[in-house]
Amino acid sequence: MEIEELNIKLMDEISGWRTVKTMAAQESITVQALYYRIRTGRYHVANFGGIVVVKPKSASRLRRPKLRRREVQV
Repeated sequence: MEIEELNIKLMDEISGWRTVKTMAAQESITVQALYYRIRTGRYHVANFGGIVVVKPKSASRLRRPKLRRREVQV
């Protein structure tokens, strides 16, 4: 995906482009990586009265329950 294309898509979805850039800098990841994480649901976008904030979701909410295997008794 071209960076310009990505910028436009991000601006459509998140009306706080600077905040996204800042967030990417804080997390020390690229904007593309942050965009991917937003799309996959690892980060969520909150809008507080026009101030858009991108926050990582809490780790406990990210974890999926592990499948427990039952021991087969012979």
